[in-house]
Amino acid sequence: MFASIILSREQFPALLHETPVPPNLLYIRGNAASLQQPSIAIVGSRAMTPYGAEVCRYLTEGCVRAGLTIVSGLATGIDAVAHETALACHGQTIAVLGCGTAEEVIFPAGHRQLARRIIANGGALVSEYPDETAARRHHFIARNRILAGLSLATVVVEAADRSGAINTAHHALESNRLVFAVPSSIFSARSRGCHRLIQAGAILVQSVEQIIAELQLILPTIIPAVESTGNPIQQAIIVCLQHAPAHVEQLVQQLGFDASVLQVNLTELEIQGIVRKNIWMMYEISHR
Repeated sequence: MFASIILSREQFPALLHETPVPPNLLYIRGNAASLQQPSIAIVGSRAMTPYGAEVCRYLTEGCVRAGLTIVSGLATGIDAVAHETALACHGQTIAVLGCGTAEEVIFPAGHRQLARRIIANGGALVSEYPDETAARRHHFIARNRILAGLSLATVVVEAADRSGAINTAHHALESNRLVFAVPSSIFSARSRGCHRLIQAGAILVQSVEQIIAELQLILPTIIPAVESTGNPIQQAIIVCLQHAPAHVEQLVQQLGFDASVLQVNLTELEIQGIVRKNIWMMYEISHR
């Protein structure tokens, strides 16, 4: 996979700066620019029900269509469904890990291919731990604050009373972020955490449109987030060049993709007339 990028606190996305306990460093493998996009965390039970999987797919697809990046934890269950659905919809997704970002330590091991696909489709793996750090139970609890901190809001699809998803929701509340909870059967133990969140003031989710409407109240420009031209890598390039022209080497450093991958996509964008080279041989948005 691509080499990791290390961000210091000064380089963190603005939302992460606003959390009570931000990490000291972030190790990012993939598209670092994806952390700057409007995003929403979707989390839930590892032992999900068919209902939970269906709701997760519905909410994730709607959020991706609205231009949101999907943040989750690469765990089994709801997390994996959120990542997989985002990829199926050609959206960006970010996995916040309880281990390093090197492929050989990614946990669970069965999700290493999913991690590769996240990167290949313009998303990123994020950790506060150095690349080769093995997974530890306390790492997963600690990473939840980053998962919530990167996101405008957190959606809890299914969760027991005491779970990582509920812990993530509490971190979101501490950072003054919106928390949404999905209601379910009163007989299901996997619904008790969500129902307690609703009792405590979380927003009861009934539709994707409800989530988008709530987010528009705090960030009116959220939709559309990025022009839908091109694949996720091309979208990342466009976002980066909207800030300032850049040489290929600068794009490699900022986005984390190999130079050869960037050059192919830059050439396609040139052919489409979306980007061009200026007199200093830097790529910039072509104002047609």
